[in-house]
Amino acid sequence: DSYEEGTFTPTTNVGSFTSEIATYTKIGRLVTFQIYGTFGSSTSTTGQWLTSFPFAGLTSTPSTYFSVAIISNTGAANPPTGQFETTSGKLFFKNSLNHGFTGADLSGHFVNIGGFYYSN
Repeated sequence: DSYEEGTFTPTTNVGSFTSEIATYTKIGRLVTFQIYGTFGSSTSTTGQWLTSFPFAGLTSTPSTYFSVAIISNTGAANPPTGQFETTSGKLFFKNSLNHGFTGADLSGHFVNIGGFYYSN
C-alpha cells in the first residue's frame, strides 16, 4: 500500500476558520486526519461545515458518512459531533439530536477534530 502524510488547509462555508493544525496520513485508501482550529465571529444561522480535505472521498450512492470525534468549548448541552460526507467532502457539525450547528453556534469557538474516511 502507498503511504503519504502532510498538511492541508480546511475551509468553511460560513465566516472564517483558522487552523493551527491540519494534518493527514494516507495508507492505501484510508485517510486519517487531525484538525485544531478556531471559527471566526459569525451571527449566521446557516449550518456550519468544513471542506477542502486532502483527498476526495469514496463516491457511492447513497452518500457514505464517517463519524468524527470533536472536542469544543461551545458550552452547548449537546456538544458538536462530526459527520463526514464522502461524496461532498464536507464535515458537518451536528449535535446528538442530529441538529446542525450554525455559524453563530460555533462563533469564536475552537474545535479539536480527529477522524478518518476512505478515498477512491
